[in-house]
Amino acid sequence: MLQQEKCGIDEIFRHPICPPYYYSFTLPQLKTTTDLFNHIMHLYTRGAVILFGTNSELRISTLDEDKRLILKQYMLSVGINVRIYDYTEEDVSDIFEFFYNELHAKTKNIQIKKHICNGYITGLSFNIPRCFKKQELKNISDLIISKQEYINILPTLIINKKNNISYYSEKFKINNKFYIIRFFV
Repeated sequence: MLQQEKCGIDEIFRHPICPPYYYSFTLPQLKTTTDLFNHIMHLYTRGAVILFGTNSELRISTLDEDKRLILKQYMLSVGINVRIYDYTEEDVSDIFEFFYNELHAKTKNIQIKKHICNGYITGLSFNIPRCFKKQELKNISDLIISKQEYINILPTLIINKKNNISYYSEKFKINNKFYIIRFFV
């Protein structure tokens, strides 16, 4: 059995999976939630390379569902819950369409333009007038955080995510499928 206080990060991934919250470790002095997210992302990718990489390299596309589950269990052993959301191009387009319709129904002051490629909505542009009130921006932010799909797909620039790591994510696309990784501590 590993001694918690003597175990380095690399050692965690070189031993069998332990129960959730088994390990405790001290993070370096981090100034922002962005720094915390980046540190955890480094831990996640380092673990993936140790577990599944060759020659200290890993192609993210090789992390199938079984490997992601194993990596998630390792991360839980240090108290970090990993959630990976995946969406097809059609899913993303539908999410943009639902958000567009909800926002359009709530406010007429914003001009919204859909970006379409190959028949799918790939993004939205907003033209927000200067006279727009802070409360109206808060209403848009509240709409985004009302659904996990909106948080995952839409840019979260107007959300006050200062102290909430769950609003941070790493996004990537493999073979026309979008993946979003979030950490919960």
